[in-house]
Amino acid sequence: MRRRLDRLPQVGVSFVAFLDAVAPGVLFAQALGRWGNWFNNELYGDACTLPWKLQIHQLDPASGIAVMDASGAPMVLGFFQPTFVYESFWCVIAGFAILFVDSRIRLGAGSVFALYIAGYPAGRFAFELMRSDDANLILGLRVNARVAALVFLAGAGAFIVLCRRPGPRLSPMNRKPGPGGTPQGIFTARLTAGTAVACAPATNQTSGLVKSSDGGKT
Repeated sequence: MRRRLDRLPQVGVSFVAFLDAVAPGVLFAQALGRWGNWFNNELYGDACTLPWKLQIHQLDPASGIAVMDASGAPMVLGFFQPTFVYESFWCVIAGFAILFVDSRIRLGAGSVFALYIAGYPAGRFAFELMRSDDANLILGLRVNARVAALVFLAGAGAFIVLCRRPGPRLSPMNRKPGPGGTPQGIFTARLTAGTAVACAPATNQTSGLVKSSDGGKT
């Protein structure tokens, strides 16, 4: 494992290209992580009667577990909007949207990551307005909502600037000769959002074509 990690820098991937490649995956990871709020009994919205309403139990702040009634059943605080579920779905939609846009339009270097910076807080701003838990306010608006709005503007501005730049490409890179003088990797790659493809010339040991004793190939 250590040898593999040591070889990663030799591929020659720029940091900007790396950010573009991981942006959709980060959104999918955030979508999965949001479901932790269900276990923590947190980040829900106003009371509602929708079919997908979220049941919230009354928690004991000292122990962090649900308060029990006389019969030993957890006390239900009410039913609320599952805002963390909305945010999870938004992250999945935004991730696939970025992949779709990147597959249809030749985006400039860094613009895929800029789409992530703009896309995530766009949804987060709306979900912050739906939440009913206690939060710090500035002029009646939640601090997190204001931060989301500022990050969205920064990401949108960065995308406008970066989308016209040339896309990232890996230049051919010679590496030290292997056994028998065979080059161990003249790598070329094309990076797209979420995908990096690297190709190396086949060697006699890895080409998959072996000459048999009668001159044929097996």
